[in-house]
Amino acid sequence: PTKFSQHQPYQTVSVDALEKAQAHLEKAIKHLWPVLQHNLDRQESRKKRQKEQNMAAHTSLRFTIETESASSDSEEEKSEKPSMENEAVATQLYGTHQKLVNVYLRLAETHLKNYFSSSAMQCLRSAARRLADSMFLINQAHEPKCADNRVYLWVRRCQQQYVSLWEHCGHFARSFGGDSLWRDRGHARADDVLSVLRDAEAAFEHNQEQYSFLQTDPFCSLTGGQVNLYQLSGVVRRTSGTSASLNAIQIARKCLSEQHLLRREEREVLVASCLAYQRAIFAHRLLVENECDEDKSMLMSLLLQRLGDACNEVGKILLNTLRSVLG
Repeated sequence: PTKFSQHQPYQTVSVDALEKAQAHLEKAIKHLWPVLQHNLDRQESRKKRQKEQNMAAHTSLRFTIETESASSDSEEEKSEKPSMENEAVATQLYGTHQKLVNVYLRLAETHLKNYFSSSAMQCLRSAARRLADSMFLINQAHEPKCADNRVYLWVRRCQQQYVSLWEHCGHFARSFGGDSLWRDRGHARADDVLSVLRDAEAAFEHNQEQYSFLQTDPFCSLTGGQVNLYQLSGVVRRTSGTSASLNAIQIARKCLSEQHLLRREEREVLVASCLAYQRAIFAHRLLVENECDEDKSMLMSLLLQRLGDACNEVGKILLNTLRSVLG
């Protein structure tokens, strides 16, 4: 449904083949993830045990030198082996997750064309969770502050998929707000669409401090956090406003909350689409900040155009509401 599709993988692959690939990739993750988790638990227990030994050694100085001299070589060998195992398993898991996210996004695009709301929502949720797992795996395969070029490439791939994910979410929300067939054929409600976007946002909460493109987008910053996926009135107080303006905002929100259900849902999902597009733009701007790529510049233009169209639709709804109140 979007021009982004020409830039995404697996465009020539059929839906049946994608679903089979999804099943195989999920099966591979199911087998590999417990191995990584076991190594991490074993490494954590070894660190804890070593810490306890060091604390015990400090209480008796005569055992400190003996402990360090006798076990230094063996401890280095033991700590090095799990680290190498973690890197190998995490690398395999990262590649599997990246392929699976691309499959989910391609399937979501197909389901959105056919108004398969349940399947589309499931794919978007799964893509967000697997992408968040990919970011976790980067830290397991490399040192936290490693400057390796491979880490840079891995983060960029995650960033590109993050842009595509929120572009799909924005398109889903905007399409729902302007197309009644989502209710008739897709049997979807506005709460379902908003729930998908909120779940996608929640999937990256634990990674926000490590990756700059996951930080709060300008929309939330400019509105002081008053416009987010949980507050979608579309009416905010200016930072320089007075108590009178705050009262006016409360009256406006009350008026909007008393609207007909379908009209209220239309406005909320359109505001949510603006937030989704803004997050995609924010992440994409960081992606092309130091590059000159014509294709990426075109994608940025498309995102800005979609954000502008969604904002115009929200503005028309609010203007029509104002006219009905004054009339």
